[in-house]
Amino acid sequence: MHACGHDGHTSILLATARHLSEARQFAGTVTFVFQPAEETGAGAKRMIDDGLFRRFPMEFIYGLHNWPGLGQGKLQVNPGAIMASQDMFDIVIKGMGCHAAMPHNGLDPVVVASPLVTALQTLVPRRLSPLTPPVLSVTAIDVGTAYNVIPETAVLKGTVRCLENSTRQRIEALIREMVGSLPQAFGLTGEVAYRQGYPVTLNHPDSAHRVYNVACRLRGDANIVWDADPSMATEDFAYMLESCPGAYFWLGADRQGKEAVPLHNPRYDFNDELVPIGVKLMTALVLSHAE
Repeated sequence: MHACGHDGHTSILLATARHLSEARQFAGTVTFVFQPAEETGAGAKRMIDDGLFRRFPMEFIYGLHNWPGLGQGKLQVNPGAIMASQDMFDIVIKGMGCHAAMPHNGLDPVVVASPLVTALQTLVPRRLSPLTPPVLSVTAIDVGTAYNVIPETAVLKGTVRCLENSTRQRIEALIREMVGSLPQAFGLTGEVAYRQGYPVTLNHPDSAHRVYNVACRLRGDANIVWDADPSMATEDFAYMLESCPGAYFWLGADRQGKEAVPLHNPRYDFNDELVPIGVKLMTALVLSHAE
């Protein structure tokens, strides 16, 4: 299972739509966006490319996500980045295969892959500002199939997460520089296939303040977390925020006295008590635009 609570999010939005359509306490038009393929399919981008904002003009857009690690009913919103960008890379180191007993007859990509992984980890603390640190993780090394054969190639795979677009561009350039130079010192070559994925989920300050003010009225100041640490996970609502002013926020899911099970865990279970809280928050956001 996906184990992220999108069934609960859908319930919140459906209930909000039903309430607003029956109460009719607002002026204007409210559009409810039921977006597929949030996690890896970039459903938001596909909807936008299909004319979402052209066919359904919007002045503001808001999204929420339940959040284990935050107490039930608490809310966090940031006036800037709240979730990171996500990029992926494949690095191919090309050498020359040979018999493992005669390594001098070949060019061994295994001994280059190892220092390259270590060297890539130095980019974050030594080549980038510590004030906007990204996360760079090499998550797979695919090399060799036999005990007595030095392979021809080694493939490294990994991901990069950033909270600023300038850092995102810079680290891609540094990875390409490292892969282009380090293998050459051993007589091998390196190539990078770098794919930019979801952008930074960057809230618009005015919309984030609106969420904060509405939440304070409903939940009380003590239950609102403002501008705390963002998550280095990623969210394709970022595409929505690139196209329309708005804000994305987290609704705390942890039940008091019960174990906090994280998202994507096989034991995760959406906290149904968040549904009425979420409906009240989303309804109040709509009504706040009529004040």
